[in-house]
Amino acid sequence: MKNNRIAIFQYGPRHEEIVPSIAHAVISLGMECHVFINDKIPVLRGDIFSFLSNVEGVYIHWKDHSSRRGLADSIRSVKSIEPEHVIFSTLQNHQSLDIADELGVDYSGVVHNLQFLEADENLLKRLRLGPSHILTLSDSLRVRAHKYFSEGRVLTLFPHVLTDDIKTFNSFGGDFVRIAILGSVNFSNRDYASLLEAAMEFKSEPLNFIVCGGGGDRNQLISDVKRLKLSDKFSFLPLLKSGFTSYEDYFSALYSCQLVMPLALNKYINKKITSSVPAAIAFSKPVMCTDLFMRTYDLPCAISGENAFEQIRQVLNIDAKWYFEARLKMQSMLLESLRVNVSSVSSIL
Repeated sequence: MKNNRIAIFQYGPRHEEIVPSIAHAVISLGMECHVFINDKIPVLRGDIFSFLSNVEGVYIHWKDHSSRRGLADSIRSVKSIEPEHVIFSTLQNHQSLDIADELGVDYSGVVHNLQFLEADENLLKRLRLGPSHILTLSDSLRVRAHKYFSEGRVLTLFPHVLTDDIKTFNSFGGDFVRIAILGSVNFSNRDYASLLEAAMEFKSEPLNFIVCGGGGDRNQLISDVKRLKLSDKFSFLPLLKSGFTSYEDYFSALYSCQLVMPLALNKYINKKITSSVPAAIAFSKPVMCTDLFMRTYDLPCAISGENAFEQIRQVLNIDAKWYFEARLKMQSMLLESLRVNVSSVSSIL
């Protein structure tokens, strides 16, 4: 007998930004939503779920998944609510699949990076046999996943973090054009070399690049910025002891910026989704990106160019009217994404 009770299971202290989109879709369908969260998350980046705690029909359970005993307690807690279905925020590892087997109920989950399947035949085999559905985080990844799964089993979930004051609608202009660079500082995946060259060329222009991530190359980037005398052009969000930026600072940067710049190299685009896109859509901020990036994510209002120089050159020529209309298009993308999410979760349940 159906009880309209759904569990969302967050195993490791990563990819927690996926959970709010799943929860939003579940409660939009009139279902009761229980979220089981790894309690290391607030230590690493802060509580991303605080606003969900006030949503009717959503129940947050903080659980210790770091020890065998703690994980066993979590599994018992999930079983105690007798869910109809369990959705895993990450299902691209054997540990999550082991938990799913132990729960013994219908389940589905998110595969973030298809390369994990290509590297582990046993993992791919288990995913083909176990979950009712596979969720991918973009339409382009969904199409690629058809190589491994039948078309009807693969659905899209757009991972937008929605907060109560998401409607903040700042205008274009002011003393500086504020550009948020999201994601970890990783020179092998992001084109910081092109950005630094462009920043030198446009040194006299009113630009401020807000670096919103940690990462292994962050200290080198800070050194490069100082060496090139670009400190007035760059600001860096502070890091917690964990090496991550806090969600509070991250969201503040997204509220205050006018544009988002992923800097994703073309070779990186088809590996996995970049968190820059759902963040830009959720906060209605136009994106600066390469032409391939724009086509891959089907962005209707991107400022595109083959490198940072071309993108910045275009930014300096846009006006308030273009910016206002671009943000409206981003809001339309958000509404369509939410519709897709509800449709995907409805198909699962």
